[in-house]
Amino acid sequence: MLDHKKYGYKKFLLGYLIVIILTLIVSICSILTFTGVIAPRFKGMASVLIFSIIPLLYGSVYIFVLIKTRKYYDKIPEKEKYKIDVSKQTLMYISILLIIFFIFLISLRFPLESRGVNNLPLTVKIQPFLTNDSVSLYNQTALVESNKIYNKYNITVEIEGPIFLKFSFNDSDQKLIFGQNCTFIDEIYEIVNTTNSVKLLMIYSNNSIDGMGHFCGKGDFIIMSSNSTMPGWVLSHELGHVLSAKIECWRYNLMKEYSRVCYNGANWFVHDYIRDLKPDFLTQEQVDAVVNSVQERFSES
Repeated sequence: MLDHKKYGYKKFLLGYLIVIILTLIVSICSILTFTGVIAPRFKGMASVLIFSIIPLLYGSVYIFVLIKTRKYYDKIPEKEKYKIDVSKQTLMYISILLIIFFIFLISLRFPLESRGVNNLPLTVKIQPFLTNDSVSLYNQTALVESNKIYNKYNITVEIEGPIFLKFSFNDSDQKLIFGQNCTFIDEIYEIVNTTNSVKLLMIYSNNSIDGMGHFCGKGDFIIMSSNSTMPGWVLSHELGHVLSAKIECWRYNLMKEYSRVCYNGANWFVHDYIRDLKPDFLTQEQVDAVVNSVQERFSES
């Protein structure tokens, strides 16, 4: 440990300045490595386990330096002692900060509230519409994963047989769609507004957005990418928007939001991580909102 009595205030302050700067640089670089490199390649909790190698590495180096220098510490020159003390202090703080970040990532996986409960059996019907270029990619079995999620809340998601649309959207159209150009969305909605069920338009998309639900005033409309890698979960999330479930910006929750609405502060570095966990959790408040929405807007009785 750095001691002002041992090195004087000047060296003491300089040493801690070096420790703080190096600790911040290494910690920020490690977090950026998790967000930009590890999380996109190793999905969900696997990415956190891979990241744990980093604090373990720094912690191991700190312990190694501590043990290795203990034997001859009293025999080395004062100048070398100062370098060793600064190095040990830096390694210790880096290890502590990265362990705290690791624990933080683990904690995001566990909800702080009890899972919501619904005792009234309900059904939501979804009518898919397929554009020409989405037909070959349409996988109704994959979409049924949404039923598994909502079954936990006593809600059945019924996916009707698809209706085929004899057109596709080009890149310019997709920019208007995912840019939520409401004039263009209104034109599309007029084509699919032929049923009282939730309308699900599947399109082949070159956009990074997998889906949108309840937008441009269309409370019963979902647009999804037919080439999504997790269509069942995306449908569940977008259906949550349609059914008025409140969004969450941080927590492990089906309604963890991935748009700019929640892309604030430091929230950006957990976006993909939580999404890849494919959370199915809803709070009681969210379940109540979903139940009320189904009863009032989508009940056949």
